[in-house]
Amino acid sequence: MAENNVIVEYHNKVNFNGIKNKWWLEKAENQFESINAVISHIDDSQVYRQTAFLKHARLYHNLELLGFNPNTHAKISEYPTMNNRVTFNVVKSCVDTVQSKIAKHKPRPVFLTEDGDWSLQRKAKLLTQYLEGLFYGMDVYTKGKSVFRDGEVFGTGIMKLYPCGNKIECERVLPSEIKVDDAEGMYGCPRQLHQTKYVSRDVLIDMFPDKAHEIISCQSADNADMVFYQIADLVEVNESWHLPSGEDAGDGSHCIVIENATLLSEPYEKDYFPFVFIRWTDRLIGFWGQGLAEELLGIQLELNKLLRLVQTAIHLVSNPRVMVEDGTITNLQHINNEIAGILKYRGTKPEFVTPTAISAEVYAHIENLYRKAYEISGVSMLSANSAKPEGLDSGKALREFQDIESDRFQIVGQAYEDFYMNIAKICIDMTRDLNKKHKQSVKSVNGKFIKQIKWSEIDLDESNYVMKVFPTSALPSTPAGKLSSVTELVQAGFIDRDMAMSLLDFPDLEAFNSLQNASVDITKKMIEVMTEEGIYETPEPEMNLELAKNMAQNAYLKYRTNGLEEERLDLLRRFIQDCKDMMKMAMPEPQPQIPMGAGQMPVDPMATPMANPVSDILPIGGQ
Repeated sequence: MAENNVIVEYHNKVNFNGIKNKWWLEKAENQFESINAVISHIDDSQVYRQTAFLKHARLYHNLELLGFNPNTHAKISEYPTMNNRVTFNVVKSCVDTVQSKIAKHKPRPVFLTEDGDWSLQRKAKLLTQYLEGLFYGMDVYTKGKSVFRDGEVFGTGIMKLYPCGNKIECERVLPSEIKVDDAEGMYGCPRQLHQTKYVSRDVLIDMFPDKAHEIISCQSADNADMVFYQIADLVEVNESWHLPSGEDAGDGSHCIVIENATLLSEPYEKDYFPFVFIRWTDRLIGFWGQGLAEELLGIQLELNKLLRLVQTAIHLVSNPRVMVEDGTITNLQHINNEIAGILKYRGTKPEFVTPTAISAEVYAHIENLYRKAYEISGVSMLSANSAKPEGLDSGKALREFQDIESDRFQIVGQAYEDFYMNIAKICIDMTRDLNKKHKQSVKSVNGKFIKQIKWSEIDLDESNYVMKVFPTSALPSTPAGKLSSVTELVQAGFIDRDMAMSLLDFPDLEAFNSLQNASVDITKKMIEVMTEEGIYETPEPEMNLELAKNMAQNAYLKYRTNGLEEERLDLLRRFIQDCKDMMKMAMPEPQPQIPMGAGQMPVDPMATPMANPVSDILPIGGQ
């Protein structure tokens, strides 16, 4: 009994500011007070972090932004028309260049089985296709590019995953919205996390109709700063998560609150937050990462200072000066901007002098700083300018150059792949939960075909598979590099001409390739129907029978090794035999050879004289 009293007293403990830290143990109707107090305390103690986020956003946009809330995110302290400063925005150039190099790839989570039979491998294959369809429907790759850029600018990029009705949605989250206590996030694994977001009052009422009175009476977000009246009626909403302290602790909690009410309070049993993070560079200590904008901060500020110096010096010094001896000019008004004017003087001739505006060392220093910024970023100025190094013309040479340049991004590239891996893990877990209430299915594009995949048919236990990430295409992205790679594969004998055409798949040749690849596509479809549905597909004489036979033989050997049912293997054997029979029927019958007599010499058909042409104009025999 004494131990229980100690626990109760501990749970009711407040900190020195009078804040009840353990908001997840409060009654639902009182949680909004504790959560708002905790978030307010974090905001007050981490003003420096919001200032840093704002500074880095200003560096990227080259604008004096005022803030991240609805009243300030689109306002600047001075308009560009009032600011005629010359700037080299090296931060934006480096950030955009790195983004185009890394975020252009679409990492593809692939499910692999360990010592699994054909049925298990088929489920793993369909699970991969299911996830591809889910990513496509959520537009993950497009939003992932923006999140990666946030990681470069702010140090940490964030994507949120959440169920919406009977499907999963994702959205980019600004780092300024996330609140993490510094002490709790020291090791990078906080147990509670908060998000502050501005939501339309009407949307909020539709989501929580039983709390309509509290939502209507809640203060609008535009009244917080009293800068300008906003047309949109937005409400500040705080969403909080607390992870369970243990398997049986039961203290996991998820809450949504406004300033005067708790809108949602429910248990939270997951061991992860519904967010996926990507960081440009992990700091030695703490939750937040370090961005590329922060690394280039000193260089950008020095460039700005030098450019202002150069601009001022040019404006003040570059105008020519007229050196005249006192009393030599009869009329100083004759010195003007007119062309071919007449200047009268006595004695010493006037001298026009154009002094040097600034030392050449300053220009060299500016150029050196600009180059150093790209070296820190790990990109070459050629990549930033979309230029090709001189002398690199072959596809192989270009691939080698890209590989050497990409070594600098190995760590960031792996973080980018892990980012999509974590998205896949959360999507699978959320899909299992949603499937209990609404049967889940997605449309997946398999090659050039679309099919519906049901989750109930592919749900695998996590112990039966491992998940790996691979790029969408292992071929180079440029047409020259792709053509060179495919040509090398053809010359080495690894693929034939038809398969090479399907690998190229250039956009400008899409219509042509779709016809050239028809035999490959229909053979793939037939093999898939026979192996997955157990329905026999008869080859047609119009197909490339030799190609179909070879593809079916390879599929037979593959699936026989993987343990495909004997009935479906028999369909492949039947398909291969039918291809052979059709090719044999299509071959012309050999002409019978006439035996040669003894001593008879073979007659060269080219040496046989041709008969005279028959004509109605000339008589036969030349008569």
